[in-house]
Amino acid sequence: MPMKFEEPVRQPKPHRIVMDDRRLLSITGVLDVDNFDDGKVEAKTEQGDMIIEGSELHIVRLMVESGELVVEGNIGGIAYINETGEQRSGGFLGRLFK
Repeated sequence: MPMKFEEPVRQPKPHRIVMDDRRLLSITGVLDVDNFDDGKVEAKTEQGDMIIEGSELHIVRLMVESGELVVEGNIGGIAYINETGEQRSGGFLGRLFK
């Protein structure tokens, strides 16, 4: 009988967002960064796809192994994107950045 190898079960990383003075954003639970420039950072997180918008944005630290992302700049907004590519409406952060 052939041996079957099972892939290890991936434990989800805690997803947390901490922002200091709209200039420094620390996020945990990041799986990957898809795209970034000085106006937008697109990341995959444990809670779904996320877009960070602003100006003069720079990725200070990205550690995919530990799930940590740190972004610095003028942070204008944070939004989660649903499966159809539309921004999720409502939610605390959505109301906070309107």
